[in-house]
Amino acid sequence: MKLGEWAAVAEIIGGAAIIASLIFVGAEVRQNTAAIRSATVQAIADQSNASNLAFATDEKLADLLFLTLKDSEAHKDPSKITGGDKIRLEMILRSTLRRVENIYLHVEGGVLEPEALDRVGYGFYRTDFAKDYWRAARAGFDQDFAKFMDEKVNE
Repeated sequence: MKLGEWAAVAEIIGGAAIIASLIFVGAEVRQNTAAIRSATVQAIADQSNASNLAFATDEKLADLLFLTLKDSEAHKDPSKITGGDKIRLEMILRSTLRRVENIYLHVEGGVLEPEALDRVGYGFYRTDFAKDYWRAARAGFDQDFAKFMDEKVNE
């Protein structure tokens, strides 16, 4: 074989190696994306479970939540909810709002599918207690998320 023929063969082999490398990198990126999605879904599930366990295992919190659901004005009446109890409820609410914000940001970033926001359960955020808290706290959240949540709270 002449030198020119060897050069042509080397170019073909080099091109094939580049294509194989790109296929490998693509497969690795896809695998890493799947791992990130899986870890994100698990983290969100853990956040949800932590909130649910707080209400399930803390009788006082469960009673306070029930009161705010039963009596829409209870959170404004110090004879029904003490300042400390109101703070407890607000911290749980802040935690659950951060979970929703986390989901929202992951959807916006393309890590999660938009349907992830359909599984949040916005009913609690539409209670008078949650609406009042949201109006006061919304500035501490991502502003795009705040606009999104404004719509959900007021549906």
